[in-house]
Amino acid sequence: MSSTRRPILLAFAPLAATIVLAACGSEGDAGTSPVTSAPPPSPVASAPGTRAPLIDHPTGADQPVVRLVEAGGIGPEGSDFESPPSLLVLGDGTVIRPGPQIQVYPGPMLAALTVARLDEAGLQALLARAQADGLLTMPPPPYDEPPGRPQVADPPATTLELDAGGGRVVHRAYGLAPSGTESTPARERLARFVAGLHDLAGAAGSHLGPDERYRPARLGVIARPATPDELGPDDEGATAAVRRWPDAAGSLARSGGRCVEVPVAAAGPTLAAASTGDRFSQGGTTYVVYVRVLLPGETCSQFP
Repeated sequence: MSSTRRPILLAFAPLAATIVLAACGSEGDAGTSPVTSAPPPSPVASAPGTRAPLIDHPTGADQPVVRLVEAGGIGPEGSDFESPPSLLVLGDGTVIRPGPQIQVYPGPMLAALTVARLDEAGLQALLARAQADGLLTMPPPPYDEPPGRPQVADPPATTLELDAGGGRVVHRAYGLAPSGTESTPARERLARFVAGLHDLAGAAGSHLGPDERYRPARLGVIARPATPDELGPDDEGATAAVRRWPDAAGSLARSGGRCVEVPVAAAGPTLAAASTGDRFSQGGTTYVVYVRVLLPGETCSQFP
């Protein structure tokens, strides 16, 4: 895959001064008080009529520029694999996010996702905010809390990947609160920036197009034989529905507990009608199946 990056010497309108991410603070906000209003404009924005350099970033439709994942901690088997990123911004401005979720249990097997388009001015404002907060600087700061204590894996982890400014930086913090007081300036800045990403629609305004339903091009599947307990009644006496796995989607046995890619056209209709509690039969074996919508830039090799 070729990596195309935008030149850094072009001029752009100073939209970082007007499209400031809500709940993000400037690098100088190192105190512990929660942010209650929008921070001042990014220092990289210029006054009207002046020129400022664009921030270099990949431009491919399958090249992530911003990827936010909030996962881990204590959860059921397969939950991290099935859960999509909280936000994915690709080099061409495509934005993919979780869409409205049906409040039922067990939930639908296929994650509901939306897709929109962020124009280059909006993407530059987003990157300018990250740059002002020091999030494009390598290496990333430590996020242990309190300082000096190793992070533990029990709480969920927030992972923010940024590919801009000439390099790729990965920020990872356990137990990062989306708002409120944090114990270190680094955690405060990261938490505020992440909170701003969750309100991307409100922050970007007209620079972000309307959401549409995301139609996946690829699916990843992990399958293993179900245990007798998983086929028997649960605590409420209900048993899992068993669906026939479509042969056109390939053999579930080849998964062996690892991610394999399956054709959307073959498996999509069956999976769209299934819930996460359903089981699938093929060749005389009943399987527990976990499904992930593979987004641009994702492959099964990332999910051992």
